[in-house]
Amino acid sequence: MLTNNGLLQTLGLLALVSTLSGCAMESADGQLGDEEATEQTAEALGVWGTASWGSGNGPNPLDLGSDSNRTCFLTGIRGQLYADDDTPDAKVGVYQQNGHWWLEAKRGAGSSTGVVGDAVCISNTSNRTTFGNMYGSGLAYNYVPRSRARQCFLSHFQVTSGFAWQGSNTTMPGARLEKSTLFENGTATPIWKLTSYFTPEQEGLGGSVSAVCVDIGKTAEIFFSWDNPTPLNVMSTINTACGLTRLSGNFYDHGPNSGNGARVYQGSNGMWQVTAGYTKGVEGSCIQ
Repeated sequence: MLTNNGLLQTLGLLALVSTLSGCAMESADGQLGDEEATEQTAEALGVWGTASWGSGNGPNPLDLGSDSNRTCFLTGIRGQLYADDDTPDAKVGVYQQNGHWWLEAKRGAGSSTGVVGDAVCISNTSNRTTFGNMYGSGLAYNYVPRSRARQCFLSHFQVTSGFAWQGSNTTMPGARLEKSTLFENGTATPIWKLTSYFTPEQEGLGGSVSAVCVDIGKTAEIFFSWDNPTPLNVMSTINTACGLTRLSGNFYDHGPNSGNGARVYQGSNGMWQVTAGYTKGVEGSCIQ
């Protein structure tokens, strides 16, 4: 079941986040082109609500509703996301099937705490697309064209070895979405770039990450980057949705760290809050 906990009319603006309201936003690479007019005509944000689903809820995914009138994306992972030869497809995230959105969470063998996925659904569906990338060293990536209105967030992880950090000299495993520019045949094309990172011990063993993109007519946006378990207030929950553009860290914890996660969620104080447990980090944004 989807829930919406928007209660307060406050807006939290903290020193670690930046805001954009009622004006054109320059991209990370400084290119605007003809994209500004597109956002002005895009459908305004509408929020259906949030949902959580864990491997302890059983083998079946949670039905989030029709994909004809909503778009859903992942807002966090909690617990252990690990797989081995006996259970080669530990996974968590949202996906489309049979005209519906579904939220699934499947733990791998040897997981004592299981895994939980968090998601949010919005009413925007215009120009929606999904794309993915196999885990790798970060050199390979996938991309989709970027416009002023197009917003992309991470949506699904599938792991066939282990979503874990194997050593201090390796890149923290995970995935990142970022605005970039593709230069090809003398032409510069704005893109959303999806890159995935995994430790050398696990490269080539499989696994994938997916993202979903949709046009949204934003009136405000707050960005966040966080690697601390202390909750960070980001934005009011009133008609606001948040998503992740980076999720990384060790999701194969034991003992006192086994319940740690990384997510952005609707707090009891009427604010979207972001937390990131031991070894983990997230980036993303909240939009209105």
